[in-house]
Amino acid sequence: MSEELLIKLAYDFTIKYKNDISSDFTRQIISLKAYLSSTYQENSFQKMTVQNLGEIIIKDDLTSIFPDFFTGIIIFMTIPVTSASAERSFSKLKLIENYLRNSIGQDRLSNIAILNIERLQVENINVDKIIENLANLKARKKNFLR
Repeated sequence: MSEELLIKLAYDFTIKYKNDISSDFTRQIISLKAYLSSTYQENSFQKMTVQNLGEIIIKDDLTSIFPDFFTGIIIFMTIPVTSASAERSFSKLKLIENYLRNSIGQDRLSNIAILNIERLQVENINVDKIIENLANLKARKKNFLR
């Protein structure tokens, strides 16, 4: 890829993600290209994937040298390949939320809210003891021998 095209694409990326990427992004790409060509064989770094580049940046401890490029990798890796997969996930989440809203009464929602608010105390509760007590209360077998 020519350096002019690389600079143009880096500039376009910087404009699109101006809240996440600084204007130093173009210089970081040029420096990273120089680093990769001096450290790795020309053929090997030309065939690298975005994941390989991220692994090299982490392995060689270059995240502080190329922070915007690393942020760009994270952005690229988190963008869904298709919008259908993200939409499908959200629609399933919506179905689950609707089911829970319809099947849980207001009293139970209040109790769940209280458990969430008081979660520090809830962590100290012995759940096994509660299960054992409930099992004893709800047991269908009667003890005839005493």
